[in-house]
Amino acid sequence: ETFDLVFIATSLMYLIEKEDQVSCIREVRRVLKEKGKFVIIERNPVGHRIITFGGLVSILRGQKYKEIPSVSFKKMYLKSVLEKNLGKVAQVRGIPIWTLTLPIQILLLKVDKSLIRLFLKMIYYFDRKIKNLERLSLYISYSGFKK
Repeated sequence: ETFDLVFIATSLMYLIEKEDQVSCIREVRRVLKEKGKFVIIERNPVGHRIITFGGLVSILRGQKYKEIPSVSFKKMYLKSVLEKNLGKVAQVRGIPIWTLTLPIQILLLKVDKSLIRLFLKMIYYFDRKIKNLERLSLYISYSGFKK
């Protein structure tokens, strides 16, 4: 019961075993003050498949540039684990338009940096307006408070 807020970004995904993931989540609960807040951002399987073109990117990278072993979390699974072991998940948000347009963003960066700024503002607007498309997001954030 030390911290008012705990923020974790893409760390649970490197804990391959479910027991290790739950242990980490319970540690967050231990260090959070009563009614302390948490924000946890983790990779989503559908968004990861979109970004990696169904695993094609890993094949093209080859053995030399192989990814570190990791997992992705389905939204309902991680939400239920967090609620069982940490607290109330008050908000679940994704960035589906950002995920779907990432290849275009990379191309725009090479062409004109002022275009990418405008494009990112549009993406931000649509990602805030569109609801229930978290499934397409590369990352999903779960925010809430300790119960």
